[in-house]
Amino acid sequence: MKTFLRVLIVILLPAAALAEGAGARYGNSGFSEQTTNRLTWTLTRGVAACRQALPDVYRYDCYRATYADAVKDLKFNRDYAPARAVLAQVEQALAATITRYADPAAPRARQGFSRYRAIRPEALPAARE
Repeated sequence: MKTFLRVLIVILLPAAALAEGAGARYGNSGFSEQTTNRLTWTLTRGVAACRQALPDVYRYDCYRATYADAVKDLKFNRDYAPARAVLAQVEQALAATITRYADPAAPRARQGFSRYRAIRPEALPAARE
């Protein structure tokens, strides 16, 4: 997770450096303050909701869904293609972790309209690596 955030900052920081005032677009780069804010909001709110509402064993699937939402937010924006690619890689890595450490005996957790799969409790230390 920390590695992802570092990579995302490296990708998005140049856009912020190009900003000209508080306008809707960052310089001539094609990045927009609105899109960047929406992406930040999606990730921040999603991860916080996962941490607040779900036990540890369900959080990985919740995080995966949060990153999937962020990827969808950037789907039609070519200027954010590098960020979208990194977010998709994180989503895929989380999906692989869930598949590898799935707990088929655990019921799915529900949060709002979403349902999340659990990983085995004893696999949590390995999943965090």
